Amino acid sequence: MKLIHSLVRRSGATATTWTREASSVVKVTSFSQAYAGFKCGIILGTSIPSKGGGTTEIEIIISHQEYSRIMQAMMCADSEKTTEGYAEAVLGKVQQ
Repeated sequence: MKLIHSLVRRSGATATTWTREASSVVKVTSFSQAYAGFKCGIILGTSIPSKGGGTTEIEIIISHQEYSRIMQAMMCADSEKTTEGYAEAVLGKVQQ
């Protein structure tokens, strides 16, 4: 599933600003069997152009053991939207 209201930015050790990667799309997938040493969880994935002219693929693998930390951060950012989003997910109304 694509995250449609997200963005990818990059910076580096010598950069003074963050650069938006306009062509990058963030995708989220879940896994319920062992993957990369984790029992189950979610993967945030994207790709960015590499300095050498190719493409760098990126995965952020989040273990199910981190869900409460992520939910806590989401609740701190916007508890109303987090609660609404959770309800939509439970009811199966999340747009694919």
